[in-house]
Amino acid sequence: MGDKLGSGGMGSVYEVFKPGQSERLAMKLMLSEVASKEEYRKRFQREASVMETLHHPNILHVHATGEENAVLYIVMDLIKGNSLSDMLRRQRFSPRDTSLILNQIAQALDYAHDMGVLHRDVKPGNILIAYRHQDEQPYAHAYLVDFGLAKALNSISLTGTHVSLGTPEYMPPEQVLAQTITAQSDIYALGIVIYRMLVGQLPFHAKRADLVAQMQIEKNPPALSSLRPDFPTALEEVVLRALEKKPEKRYQVAGEFSAAFAHALELLSPAARDQDFWAAPQPVTS
Repeated sequence: MGDKLGSGGMGSVYEVFKPGQSERLAMKLMLSEVASKEEYRKRFQREASVMETLHHPNILHVHATGEENAVLYIVMDLIKGNSLSDMLRRQRFSPRDTSLILNQIAQALDYAHDMGVLHRDVKPGNILIAYRHQDEQPYAHAYLVDFGLAKALNSISLTGTHVSLGTPEYMPPEQVLAQTITAQSDIYALGIVIYRMLVGQLPFHAKRADLVAQMQIEKNPPALSSLRPDFPTALEEVVLRALEKKPEKRYQVAGEFSAAFAHALELLSPAARDQDFWAAPQPVTS
């Protein structure tokens, strides 16, 4: 077992090696403190099962899953990069940068949806960015990770009725209300990710998670131009459509969102495509 790479709500990730080979992989082990809880075991097993079925360049490839000495594990590709959440703490994203990430995550979501899988927890912490080289030029390769809350379309929830799982700041209204989740629910969450990448702020933020959840239901997101008056109208319209309260008013597939964003980007001047539109931080509502 190699170095510990990180940890989350259900497991810790370590660097491992294939026996007799130099290839480095990542192994996610279920945390001992939740291993005895049946619901968490089922959720971990569901993540393993889902990831084994997904084969896409923007989703981590899983090599093996199983259980040994009552410890559940997932062995997957080792990605040397950073989460988008970490990157947002130390760098800003232009519309062009944002479009590159949006396109890749949209492709991953559309593939997962076509395979009958909803992610249900799209957020910067579940997007990994690794820098690669193509034609001697660096580019950001994005991966959608952590399918721990993933749900098969039309399946029965493990948590029963009237229980919401996810991250309130990125949760669509129907998920807050424990109503039917669809592909448009993941698109809403992706819309909030893009909103934050563009202006450096969340559309809904408060000190308490329940207040944020209530805002997702009751409040419209602030127009990006209200935070930055020079924010391009064409891009604003694209992002706000992804954040419509009613799922049927959003983009029906993530690729449609990405394509609309790319089209709006082409309408901007070259300087605006690479401009920083981050706004000054706003005080958090109590």
